[in-house]
Amino acid sequence: MKIFEVGKADWVEVGGHEEAELHKADGPARVWILRVPPTASYGPFQAASSRHVLACQHTAGARLHLGSRVFRPLPGQVFESEPGEVFGVVNDTRQEVRFLVARFGPEGDAVPLGQTFEQYLAQVRPDEPGLLSTTSNPAGH
Repeated sequence: MKIFEVGKADWVEVGGHEEAELHKADGPARVWILRVPPTASYGPFQAASSRHVLACQHTAGARLHLGSRVFRPLPGQVFESEPGEVFGVVNDTRQEVRFLVARFGPEGDAVPLGQTFEQYLAQVRPDEPGLLSTTSNPAGH
């Protein structure tokens, strides 16, 4: 049995966010804690064949992007990205946010999208230019 304490984790900085690995299986699976500091982001990424499950642990209202949908998750909510779907987190708050993330699929399958979330949403939802300024419902409805 392993006991994981967030405060004592071995955090690794990766492109503006931090990760603490919990489990890396022999097969194509990995579980980690994602910590995104204020005004930073994780992604956007697009995975060809893998799925990512993101469980919100601590949030102050950060944005979770799954495809063309934008959520303001609450602690305890769990989201899953489908293969091919764009996903990531934008922390537009003053506190860090944390997610438990599990990847089911090959390592390196999720690649940076090459554009910002705002640019992506402008392409897939051009009829809603003010989407990010009005997204406030925690349940995403």
